[in-house]
Amino acid sequence: AQALVFEMAEAGALSVVDHAEVDVLVIGMACVDIASHCDKFPIEDECTRSIEQRIARGGNGASSACVVALLKGSVSWCGSLGRRGDAMTDVVLESFQRCGVQPSHCVCQDAPQPVASIIVNRSKATRTVILNNQLPELSEHQLTSLPWTAYKWVHIEIRPSFEALAPAIRHARGALDASTGTATLSIELEKPRARDLVLAKFADVVFCSREFAECCFRDVAGSATCNASQFLLWMVEKDHVRPGTLVICAWGADGAWARLGESEHHAAACPPLHGVIDPVGAGDTFNGAVIRALSTGVEWASALEFGCRVAGFKIGVHGFEDIATHADEFLKWLQ
Repeated sequence: AQALVFEMAEAGALSVVDHAEVDVLVIGMACVDIASHCDKFPIEDECTRSIEQRIARGGNGASSACVVALLKGSVSWCGSLGRRGDAMTDVVLESFQRCGVQPSHCVCQDAPQPVASIIVNRSKATRTVILNNQLPELSEHQLTSLPWTAYKWVHIEIRPSFEALAPAIRHARGALDASTGTATLSIELEKPRARDLVLAKFADVVFCSREFAECCFRDVAGSATCNASQFLLWMVEKDHVRPGTLVICAWGADGAWARLGESEHHAAACPPLHGVIDPVGAGDTFNGAVIRALSTGVEWASALEFGCRVAGFKIGVHGFEDIATHADEFLKWLQ
């Protein structure tokens, strides 16, 4: 995988690998997570021992792509990579190779791979992230040059680069609408940036985090509090999405809600039998599992239940790769 990527992507150039056999394209961030697991959150200016420390590939888009692949889906990843020879870049590429993700559309930048230092508080099942990211985001030109219509499903993690993403998503919507295919465009709205709300109009499926929902209700709707059901109804009734758009909002331990027009469904969380081990990437797992289900034609309420089931399993193990050992069991449940 490494040789292929670096052979085809000079610094700043978009690599293009054969995507004829790939159904899903995920555009987003890849980083390296250095997670320190503690039995309590550290006190400032105090030395604290960790229970264990793990180094793994992270990033919303990259993690969701890996989950699609681990559930036996065919998926490509698009995003920025660090410079060649960087040990952290190798961590990302080796993870893609193990999971079965094709890094088909990459830009190799003259910068280090982003690293997230994570404190996992086992007593409260929380994770606190400190991100060091000097990697340039993909440009509007790089994004608009993607072969949008070559895939059955395109998923975009909405990054801070609004000026590049907004025209690229409009371009993608136009390209997909003009094609004879039935490709689906989904986006993830995670960070509390109300300006990103306008991008929901271009998607067929919108994944929203609790943090984003609460930000929109506070800054746009002018309400101090909301729940997932209220937020989804507001998204539909205020025309923040196109008619027929599926809007999904995960709400942590309370599960997840989805709305399609007048219909709403709630899927309960599925906590692991032996407790939470690793909550890092739970939301990315949920998104990847829902995409995997929907992209195979599964009904949306069942896809929501599936996402909660896989995410619940993930937080009971370290990392993502154990999902593959239970993939047949998960997929059988879908049938």
